[in-house]
Amino acid sequence: MRILYFTSTDVSLPNGPGVNEREFILAGLASQECTFFAVVPRPERNFDLPISDRVTLIHPHQRRRLVPYMIHSVALFSTVRSLIRRFKVDLLVCRPGALPLADYWLSKVSPRPLAIFSSGEHLDLPEGIRSRLAYWPHKVMFESVLRRAVAVDFPTPQIWSEYCQLFPRNQPRFRCIENATNTERFFPVDTYEARRTLQIPCFDPVVGFAGGSPWERGGQIVVEAVASLKPKFPRLGGIVVGGGKRLDSLRQRAEKLGVAENCLFTGSVSYEAVNLYINAFDLGLSFDRPERAAKIGNSSQKVRQYLACGKPVVFQGYGNGFLTEHGFGQSVDIDDLPATCTAIEHWLALPREQKNQIALEARQFAVEHLSAKDTFRQRLSFWQHSLDQLTEPNPAVRDAYRQL
Repeated sequence: MRILYFTSTDVSLPNGPGVNEREFILAGLASQECTFFAVVPRPERNFDLPISDRVTLIHPHQRRRLVPYMIHSVALFSTVRSLIRRFKVDLLVCRPGALPLADYWLSKVSPRPLAIFSSGEHLDLPEGIRSRLAYWPHKVMFESVLRRAVAVDFPTPQIWSEYCQLFPRNQPRFRCIENATNTERFFPVDTYEARRTLQIPCFDPVVGFAGGSPWERGGQIVVEAVASLKPKFPRLGGIVVGGGKRLDSLRQRAEKLGVAENCLFTGSVSYEAVNLYINAFDLGLSFDRPERAAKIGNSSQKVRQYLACGKPVVFQGYGNGFLTEHGFGQSVDIDDLPATCTAIEHWLALPREQKNQIALEARQFAVEHLSAKDTFRQRLSFWQHSLDQLTEPNPAVRDAYRQL
């Protein structure tokens, strides 16, 4: 199968979409089961995506500025159309973002089947007048692409269920395939060596968070846990990896609680540096706003990154049940801080031998079940099945699938 993936996301950025799509593209390029091509915007930063005849760079964009975004969309549309003919592509794959102009145009004019990779929550009415004005054309374009797609996968059961209710006729084309991580990028390093390299050898043990929006997704719990548990662990350290405008609120909270010297706030770091920081942890945290987690679930990349590095996880529910099932973590209620701190204390107090055993088993589980290459194989099987339905010898089955 010859697959062409196209995106408007800058895959060099260390944010959720950038990381997700970069690892997806790398897994596709490494696959021996298909020939994979990608069209991506010219990157803002240096990154490790190999530039070859299978990766085409196009004009970048600033989505909040109309003219550059229109130029980018036209470039993406025309480049993909050209490559379809040049590479004799069997399947187009995309991940529509805000105002997916090129995706919409291609869904209308290209005869090639189209699949959507890791579709998120695109149908909620946003806040703000400007965003709401853009919402309705976005909704029309996204739903048009969705209805045209022969296969759509979603990162959580909650999002999959929501779309099955919204588009019941298309349900046979929907599947839940949860997020994954690059287990060759995230791997175990000796904990104490990682701390020495990062020049934080005085912290022991360490509870940490690595990801976006740390003030609401786990960084705030790091600070509170350090303050609560410091009497029991005098050298306890908290590491918060990730930046943003509200990071200062965490620093101020640490100062107010008297644990500023026990907390390290790295701000934004390169994606390549995250592995070393996670390896400095004894325990990783993963949370989200309760209302958001309840609505869309949790298929967090950071959870997969923690496990790939051999670290257990204290996390919010609404997904990731394999953590408790296999003894790699514990689910807590983010609104119950005492119970959350009790859970963190339990995992930090485990004997070193038990921590080492958990690390070995967590790493093995991540490699076998949570790797980007494994989920790419799942998608490839899903796409092949969907294409087979379009050419099904039984006319009744074939026509029913095409009319969804």
